[in-house]
Amino acid sequence: MLSHWPIPSPVTHDEFSYLLAADTFASGQLTNPPHPLWRQFESFHILQQPTYSSMYPAGPGVVLAVGQVLFGHPWWGVLLSCAVCYAALCWALSQFVEVEWALAVSLAAALAGGPLSAGGTWMNTYWVSGTGTTGKAAFSATSFSMLPISARPKPRLFSKRTGSSQIFAFPSSRSTCTWGGSSRSAE
Repeated sequence: MLSHWPIPSPVTHDEFSYLLAADTFASGQLTNPPHPLWRQFESFHILQQPTYSSMYPAGPGVVLAVGQVLFGHPWWGVLLSCAVCYAALCWALSQFVEVEWALAVSLAAALAGGPLSAGGTWMNTYWVSGTGTTGKAAFSATSFSMLPISARPKPRLFSKRTGSSQIFAFPSSRSTCTWGGSSRSAE
């Protein structure tokens, strides 16, 4: 599969900053000492003083460092974070529907072409957006699992009037499935 979709190269300033954090954590340090000529090496989203480090929180850098240490490349950390995100999504959905449906929706999210899919933006960048989504899904699953089963909200997949829910569900599901592949034009 990697022969058709190779591991992506970083493109934006943010990604280089996340990779700096990953290199720092993978080397066993929390920050790097500043360079003596740090003024000549200033860059976007990178702190030079008091230490040389990424300006972003540590979470994405730690995830990328795990991929770098365990598998030799930071992108494997992105892949792991998306896999954990799908598992958390399945866990959160299983609080409302049967486990089979939760698993089916999680697999559909992975394959549908959205931002989390194999060809989506989350999988092909070093932003590690799956870490925040994983936390949100795990929080919602935990909070709903503490409720008694009788107090949990029931999903209404179909209303009493046949067809009314499908009229509203189809356009939203269609836009969700094509969201990751669409491009916005500057206006």
